Amino acid sequence: MSGMAQASQMRTPAIVAAFSPGLVADGTAWGREDDEIGVAGALSGLMGDHVRYLALGGPGVFINDGALTYGGEKNLEAYYKLGFGKNLDATFDYQLIVNPAHNLDRGPVNLFAIRLRAAF
Repeated sequence: MSGMAQASQMRTPAIVAAFSPGLVADGTAWGREDDEIGVAGALSGLMGDHVRYLALGGPGVFINDGALTYGGEKNLEAYYKLGFGKNLDATFDYQLIVNPAHNLDRGPVNLFAIRLRAAF
């Protein structure tokens, strides 16, 4: 099992604070060496003048809602990779996004995905 966490204080016009932890485990523990399971989360936020600008309807690079009702964005992702040897796998993925684009008036959003990979 491996894990990682990252925290940052950025000075960009978009996200200025973020925290993102995650864990991954390979399938050796349950007898499926080519499988993998993982979970990760992320919290991000805006601050100060940028929040006030967006709340007044100012457009942003990624946020263009007009009259933003600010709330920090929260993301959760979980996946299971089902391995069929070293060259073929299928990954089943779930993502939950709360307050997409930092807007309390949006979401939550549930995303489901399947990814197929074949290497030749």
